[in-house]
Amino acid sequence: MTARIAQSQLPMVVDEETTLVSMSAPGNGVLRYEYVLTNLTTADLTPEVCVIMAEAMRPVMLEALINGEDTATLRSLGATLVYSYVGNDAPLDFDNAPMTITLTPADYQ
Repeated sequence: MTARIAQSQLPMVVDEETTLVSMSAPGNGVLRYEYVLTNLTTADLTPEVCVIMAEAMRPVMLEALINGEDTATLRSLGATLVYSYVGNDAPLDFDNAPMTITLTPADYQ
């Protein structure tokens, strides 16, 4: 998912599991994507579950970043991508999201 999606197009259902609700560029080459996990509640997102999910998701996300034609600009700029996730019953407080996956230039260059 690239930064060309306008905030006005959100929320956007990505798939049956996730809805993108916010995007921002807080500075210093960081792009932040904030998602609601539509089929999971806050109680479902235990630390153990979040670790398992992040371990499964991170390699897929990294491969898409490395090989995606639409992510070439992000790579060339050395962007850091931060993906935060909350449950479907949670307040949209992504600073305290139970699961965050960060991809830095060291991961993909």
